[in-house]
Amino acid sequence: MSKVRLQHYIPQLILRSFTDSSGHLSCYRIKDEKFFHPKPNAVMASAWLYDEIELEEVKKGLKYLDKNNTIKKFDKAIKEMENENQYIEHSLGSSESGFGVLINNLITTRKGTILTKKSIRKNLLLMLRQLSCRSLRRKKQIESIPQERYNKCLKKYGLDDINFKNFASFLRFQELFIPSDEEKFEINYINFCGSISLAINDSETPLLFGNNAPMLKIPRTEEQLFPISPKLGIIIRRDESKSLIFRNKVDQYNNYYLNKQEIKISNILQSSDLNDIVIGPSEVIKEARKKHKSKY
Repeated sequence: MSKVRLQHYIPQLILRSFTDSSGHLSCYRIKDEKFFHPKPNAVMASAWLYDEIELEEVKKGLKYLDKNNTIKKFDKAIKEMENENQYIEHSLGSSESGFGVLINNLITTRKGTILTKKSIRKNLLLMLRQLSCRSLRRKKQIESIPQERYNKCLKKYGLDDINFKNFASFLRFQELFIPSDEEKFEINYINFCGSISLAINDSETPLLFGNNAPMLKIPRTEEQLFPISPKLGIIIRRDESKSLIFRNKVDQYNNYYLNKQEIKISNILQSSDLNDIVIGPSEVIKEARKKHKSKY
């Protein structure tokens, strides 16, 4: 495989859903308040993002996943890494291909009934969790771990031969591919007791997102909104027994319809929490930023 320099923390399969007829995105960089129109391959990415994870630490992570060496695919994976050294980038791309089929199905049909299937729901939650670990903010959190956490994790993993300098690399690999016990509980809880629904946007305003928020927490509720296209998002709620704040449920398709005012409020709230790039029509972004500045 060829070397991939720009490695995406927001997958291109999602970015392509926001492109115009020419295949370009409308982006606004908050730092210098500039609009630009790149193609998906040039934005929401960082140079050699996953290559920065040390090869030796990835190998140890794979061996930790299979302590008894019973899963032969890890042996193959290690050989692949030794040959081309971009195992993480390529394996993330491979896992996204299956996720892309689900996303395209949802965008095309705009029906949430597919999310009632337990296997699909669980795979969707795992992918969303993985995406939340891939943001730049998450990467920086892991790289700045304190010595105390390092010592605690060494004891937990039984990896006394990993030094502190390289441990962030190993931990970032763990965060990308191995859900913690707490995350496994959360995924199982939502899978059986929570709610996953589609948020259908019937307005002309798209759902916006930035580099640090592949999953967006909606204020005042326990919901999380994951935008997958300008017209469609995925809503996750821990407890489906709790009433929604401003959504009308459509039981037939497990969908929620968002009107123009609701999306406008959401855009303003989201733009206040982002510090890098927002995607969407320029007039919508300008209005959201203007309202945000006047509010704060």
